Amino acid sequence: MDHISADTQALSPLFTLAHSHCRSLRLVGIANTHPLTSSSNATVSVQSLAGVQTLHFTPYTPEQLLTILQARLAPLFKSEDASTAEGAKKLLPVPTLNLLSKKVAAQTGDVRAVFEVLRGAIDVAVQAVSSNLLDALLPAVTPAHVISA
Repeated sequence: MDHISADTQALSPLFTLAHSHCRSLRLVGIANTHPLTSSSNATVSVQSLAGVQTLHFTPYTPEQLLTILQARLAPLFKSEDASTAEGAKKLLPVPTLNLLSKKVAAQTGDVRAVFEVLRGAIDVAVQAVSSNLLDALLPAVTPAHVISA
């Protein structure tokens, strides 16, 4: 919902519509930063928020983010092709993944941010490699790449 509008008043008609058609319409919204139901939010009418249920998901911890990363990268690290597995370990060393999960957990705890920063770090690493063809094919993502991404 934070991508639809930064202004909570602009979302009020959606809540009013869901409230007035509550037997046939359900509105499910996901937001990272939108304080739609906070008591300090005076721009959304109380009536439009009647029946709103909020489910809060806590940010991921560094350990949880690292576990998710490892699970998503497992097909590379555990590949039957030894060169693929070794290449993955060279590209994404464990200390780099640890730093990445700790940095993102400290900022947002959002798993999407982990993968966004990881993609950026890989891009930075690829751009930073020397002209050596072997290095260019298999750069190592370092903590410095994560920080710059």
